[in-house]
Amino acid sequence: MVIQRSIGRSGNEYLYFFCAGRTVKDCSSSHISTARLEDAVIREYGKLQFTPDFLDLARTRIREALREKEAANLLLQKQLAATLKECASKEENLLDLAADGTIAKEKIRIRLTDIERQRTRVRDQLESVESNHAIAFS
Repeated sequence: MVIQRSIGRSGNEYLYFFCAGRTVKDCSSSHISTARLEDAVIREYGKLQFTPDFLDLARTRIREALREKEAANLLLQKQLAATLKECASKEENLLDLAADGTIAKEKIRIRLTDIERQRTRVRDQLESVESNHAIAFS
């Protein structure tokens, strides 16, 4: 099936499906509107009946997938929290070096800015993961 977009005289858009074989005169089926085809698909899906065994298996697989996703999210949260601690440690070390005067102030400023950018990215990621986790498991 191929979709065709047509514009009527009033400027309205109409979408139709047609058999790809029509382009080489290999199919004689007529055009069908997308709305009519969508209704037919919905009617056909409405006829589906799942066996209790299939439903049990589907539920089991969905639970497994959710548990795996939760475990992956928790691991990512731990990794991001560790990265935040690492940022704090790097920042403390730089401030100690600044107090000693062993590194130029401009270099320290640049590195502190980089650490702050990394911290912001990690916090944003952590917030996103926590938010997605809350939505998925609420």
